[in-house]
Amino acid sequence: MPFLVIGKDYADGFERRMEHRSAHLENLRRLSCEGKLYVAAGLLSKENLLNGSASFFTVDTKEEVEELLKSEPYVFGNVWETIEIIPCLIPDFLLK
Repeated sequence: MPFLVIGKDYADGFERRMEHRSAHLENLRRLSCEGKLYVAAGLLSKENLLNGSASFFTVDTKEEVEELLKSEPYVFGNVWETIEIIPCLIPDFLLK
């Protein structure tokens, strides 16, 4: 089942985001190669500054998402203040 993960940054998290960005992108690349991540995007503020993330995971359970997030640099780097995990449906023809 697909899951949408939305991470919203701390108000003062931009510098930490930039500090952990390379490791975050490498983690996304690994998860994508493993077939566990469909797509991810940075969320922008009104000023067009990165202030959050949205990722669609393609795993079986919410618990698996929670386990994957333990290795997410934006989690252990205190970039995201809140994390929301939402089960969702993605049409098969979009999953390539």
